Amino acid sequence: MRYKLNLLIRNLLRKHYEKLSKTSLRQNLKNLIYKNKSISGIQLEALLKISKTSAKSLKIRPSKLTSIKNLGASYKPVHIKFKGKSNDFAEFVGIMLGDGNIYRNTIRITISNEEQDFKKHILALFSKLFEIKPKSYQYKKSKSLCLYAYSKDLRILLEKYGLCSGNKVKNNIKVPDWIVKSKNFSKHCMRGMIDTDGGVYFHKRDKQMYISFTSRSTNLLVDLQKMAKYFNIRFVRNNAFVVSIYKKKDVRTYLKKIGFSNSKHLFRTKKFMGL
Repeated sequence: MRYKLNLLIRNLLRKHYEKLSKTSLRQNLKNLIYKNKSISGIQLEALLKISKTSAKSLKIRPSKLTSIKNLGASYKPVHIKFKGKSNDFAEFVGIMLGDGNIYRNTIRITISNEEQDFKKHILALFSKLFEIKPKSYQYKKSKSLCLYAYSKDLRILLEKYGLCSGNKVKNNIKVPDWIVKSKNFSKHCMRGMIDTDGGVYFHKRDKQMYISFTSRSTNLLVDLQKMAKYFNIRFVRNNAFVVSIYKKKDVRTYLKKIGFSNSKHLFRTKKFMGL
């Protein structure tokens, strides 16, 4: 059973946001506050328990919305056209491993609203690879922008080529074998991963630029290090969740052979390298 999300429930979700973020609601909390039209019985029960509020005081009414219409958009299943594995597809997979997520039949990529050039690049990949045009959603109280497409065909395709649905950290996702075993595909997948969960920084003491990649999926850190070996680039393990390129020679090799599609990284590179 689902129940309509009214202003009273949304305000209660905001009020107890910190406590709820430590429960099973944490993955859908922002959607419940800003986007969804209904809340499930299990989610409502958790909210009532934490807030110590009665259901009667919230004026709760049953909802007949399906899980698709509940998202607040008129989703229509999208059929795709796919021409097979390619460099662009390997880069797309890298982007999905970084900022992407598959939930049921919805494919989502969440980036910063300030990354408008990168947004155009991702939209171009969707169009070129699958001949579909994702929609976008701007979160009201954050700088995050979500690009999403509802397509069972695309979900099945991505799972076929090594991506998985659900929580990426719990599943400890890895780079698909067909990419890791190919130098060319590795190059483009690395670019997608660094463009999303990577960063360009400047070491003040050593006065040099370095490149880092952060992920709580430890398999991705190991796979990134493996792929980098094709290009004689060494990622150093900083801690449990971060690997970095520090040597000037390796940084320059990365810039020359891998590069970025995200203009945010390109801008910082030019700034730090004095280009």
